[in-house]
Amino acid sequence: MRAQHFFEYPAAWRPKLTAEFEKLLDRANNEVNHLTVHRISGSPPQKTWHTDEILNQVGAIAKEFAARASEKKLHPKVQELLRLPPQATLRWITDNVAHSNVASHAMT
Repeated sequence: MRAQHFFEYPAAWRPKLTAEFEKLLDRANNEVNHLTVHRISGSPPQKTWHTDEILNQVGAIAKEFAARASEKKLHPKVQELLRLPPQATLRWITDNVAHSNVASHAMT
C-alpha cells in the first residue's frame, strides 16, 4: 500500500518532501522495508530510531495526509493520531499501540 491508495483520486496526493524526510525514507527503505547491503550492522548510535525526531520530521506531511485522505479508506484511529499536537503523540502511541517495541520506546 502507498499513501495515494487512501484517496478517492490517488493522483491528488503529491506532498512536497523535505530533504530530511527523503533521508528518513531512504533509511527506512534500506533498513526496514527491503533486504539490502546498505543496512547498518551492529548497534552504533546512528542505528537508533529516535521516535520523537522522526515524528517531528514527518508531522506536517502526516497531518496533511490525515486531513485529505478519504474517511472511507483511512481508519478513524489513524486520523485521531495524526490530528494530535506533537506533545500528545507519544502518549497516544503508548496508550493505543500494542506492539511492545513501539510502546516501550514511547514511554522512555
